Amino acid sequence: MATGLSDSDLVEIYRIESEFEAGKTIEIKRDGDTEERIVWSWVEELGYGAYGEVWLEKDLSTGKARAVKRVRKRNKMDVGYKKELSALRILSKHPICFVDFYGYFEHSYHPNSFCFAMEYFPLGDLYNVFREGTTGAPCTEEDAKEITNQILCGLRIMHGKGFAHRDLKPQNIFVTQRHPFWWIKLGDFGISKQVLDEETALRTIVGTQNYLAPEVIQAGEDYNIESYTNAVDMWSLGCVVYWLLTKSIPFSNRGVLTLANFVRDASLFPMEKLQQNNVTAECISFLKQLLVIQPSKRMTAVSAQEHIWLEGARLSVSQIEEYAMSTKRRPNISPTDPIIAVMGVTGSGKSTFINHLALEKLQIGHELRSVTRSVEMHECMYDNKRLFLVDTPGFDDTDYSDTDVLRELAAWLAEAHSQEIKLSGIIYLHRISDTRMQGSSLRNLRLFRHLCGKDLNGISLVTTMWDRVSEYPDQGERREESLISTREFWGGMIELGAIALRHDGSRTSAENIVRRILAGQRPGTLQIQQEMVAEGVSLADTSAGQAISEDLRRAKERYEAELNLLAEDMAQAILDKDTTMYEMIEQEQKSLEARFANTQRAEAELGTSRAALQRQLDARWAGKWERLLAVMRETEVKLVQDELMLQQAQPVGQSQQNLLHALELQRQTKLELDGKAESHLSSSCLVM
Repeated sequence: MATGLSDSDLVEIYRIESEFEAGKTIEIKRDGDTEERIVWSWVEELGYGAYGEVWLEKDLSTGKARAVKRVRKRNKMDVGYKKELSALRILSKHPICFVDFYGYFEHSYHPNSFCFAMEYFPLGDLYNVFREGTTGAPCTEEDAKEITNQILCGLRIMHGKGFAHRDLKPQNIFVTQRHPFWWIKLGDFGISKQVLDEETALRTIVGTQNYLAPEVIQAGEDYNIESYTNAVDMWSLGCVVYWLLTKSIPFSNRGVLTLANFVRDASLFPMEKLQQNNVTAECISFLKQLLVIQPSKRMTAVSAQEHIWLEGARLSVSQIEEYAMSTKRRPNISPTDPIIAVMGVTGSGKSTFINHLALEKLQIGHELRSVTRSVEMHECMYDNKRLFLVDTPGFDDTDYSDTDVLRELAAWLAEAHSQEIKLSGIIYLHRISDTRMQGSSLRNLRLFRHLCGKDLNGISLVTTMWDRVSEYPDQGERREESLISTREFWGGMIELGAIALRHDGSRTSAENIVRRILAGQRPGTLQIQQEMVAEGVSLADTSAGQAISEDLRRAKERYEAELNLLAEDMAQAILDKDTTMYEMIEQEQKSLEARFANTQRAEAELGTSRAALQRQLDARWAGKWERLLAVMRETEVKLVQDELMLQQAQPVGQSQQNLLHALELQRQTKLELDGKAESHLSSSCLVM
């Protein structure tokens, strides 16, 4: 076989044809006579070390991002690169568990290097997530279970296909989604290590000796890397789990608890930090069966997933794939991405406003019933930049109580605050076509003020539907002036920092409003975020909760008074033997009793704690796609079975051609199911 990277058919599959300008990589895709050119612009450096560097690139026309890792060439790199590309080819069939690899190119500005394009993770890796937390606290044991189980799903695939990771550490475990819906991926499995013996990560350069198995350290530089068994990954996993739970490594380089001492005396297991962090006995048992000196006595990826500690987190790869599909509703948000919440009464134009900028169009309601029933986050573009607009339900929904709406908003805002996701602004929409501010509009505005508090910087009060008063523009202007000048309407809010803007219904107007917001001051911590997160009060004890509670109290008093009057009327109907009147009163009584019961339910739900609120919302959403996913799971299983048959088939013969044809048809079926699922999945809630 000829030497050189370009002589390998495998390598050619992943080669990205590229041209280069200052600060730009131009990717060229060819299909026959057609040519597509994608311009990737340099954004920022993500990491740098002896191996090379990692930087972020974005396609500004779509907002898509990728991480590019440049690795310097060295002699005899051909075998190493082909081996790693072979691994990537196989593992890329499981993008749920592994970092997605897009291909490589040779950069004309760096002739002695190769550049690898791969998935970018705005949230970084596990090391960054827990190192940069505001509290500095270790991972909770429940979160550690979910993370560990997903790592094991990836290791089971790797080990089952004859690969060992050999560099498992927090810096090589990348975070797609944070608490409460963890989704992690394994990455950096040896591309740079095969080229240069440096320890690398996409975000951070650190040594990894603290995670290496004792047989690797003892062997030293002369140890044959090909003789490593999968057991080295299981030791490293034990070190990762220990670090998650204690924010420390199990064995230090000095003192009593060194690895060398543990090798000589297995009784020196590092228990102290685990006990200090109240780690359960089941978890300690799990760690002790991973941190075993003899490789043959360590748990395998399969047996580890069957350990009692992971009993509540046993997910198959297919279930994680289902979970990953569900997280499409939680877009991958970078800390630098602007996020603007859009609020207002039902019918004020929230979804229409977002549609001007959204990459995927929203359904628009044209009746009194609201289409938006939960908080939904939508990826948008303006000036070739990405932002997220958050669609919210209004407090005047026909079928959705104010308590239900408050629970949705409170859960989203509290979770955003706890995850340090800052709103860049809030837009509050009001129809200028409304003849006066009263009823639901006034109640909605009052509750909005209770949500926000007294610091209203970053709040934009926007009038909509000016086209409905186009024949009488003076009317619209008078209504706008009344809103701004009346303290009970917008006047008091403007005094506290809010601004008043107009939206004429066009995309240009929507873009101008977004530009104005992003150029101004960000909102501070909203009052409900301060109350529920910092002060830990229940929903009923928040300012907004108390306002709704007062409304509910008055409603109950009104219903009770009306029920008493109906009881008197019913007694009179009985005396008069008026059957028709009796039946009419009975129907009205049942209706009032139902409304009274709903009011009592709403009062009870206002007492929900933040944690219970999140659990209820998650549980309500969790089964939404059960039937569709069941169909997808059956199709996925059939695809896997046929792929196995194809791998075992001879490379020639009509039977294989038939199997290939059947497999392609099934793939098309699965793509159609994926499309149906994606078209129905809402993008509610956050990427946490």
